[in-house]
Amino acid sequence: MTETSSQVVLDVSNKFRKLREARASLNVAQLAQAAEKQKLQVVLEQYKQKATLLSNLQTEQANMAQAAAQYQQSLSNFWNARADFEKAMGTD
Repeated sequence: MTETSSQVVLDVSNKFRKLREARASLNVAQLAQAAEKQKLQVVLEQYKQKATLLSNLQTEQANMAQAAAQYQQSLSNFWNARADFEKAMGTD
């Protein structure tokens, strides 16, 4: 195997690893967002029943917004990793 083809194989392998990592990160972000959504629903219901303070509701809303932002960042990272992998494979 020539040095050039070895470098190509190494590059494709690296891009594929990054794609797998980005997909795993996206899955984690999806689960975190779903969990925060459920927590927010619980706290919102508690607030409606006057069983929790407004500050608790606001904290949960902030947590939900942060989870949504992390999901969007993970989604962007995934698509960038996929584009890099496809480019390395010559399928862009």
